[in-house]
Amino acid sequence: MRMLAYIALAGATILAVDPATAQRHDPRFPYCIERFRSGRSSYVDCRFTSLGQCRMTASGLRARCFRNPFFRGSR
Repeated sequence: MRMLAYIALAGATILAVDPATAQRHDPRFPYCIERFRSGRSSYVDCRFTSLGQCRMTASGLRARCFRNPFFRGSR
């Protein structure tokens, strides 16, 4: 009976784990957006050439824009 409880606990744990999503800090773009999901972690996507472009995308969303820490272009 105890073994059945351990198997059920292991199964519930496996189902509860959320798959990880890759964070993209593309070094070609100077600005990133961080989008917040309800009940989950945030998602970062760096594909914006200007802060204004990022802010327009973030408008109305639970998100914030920031400078890409891995940007390798001219500053």
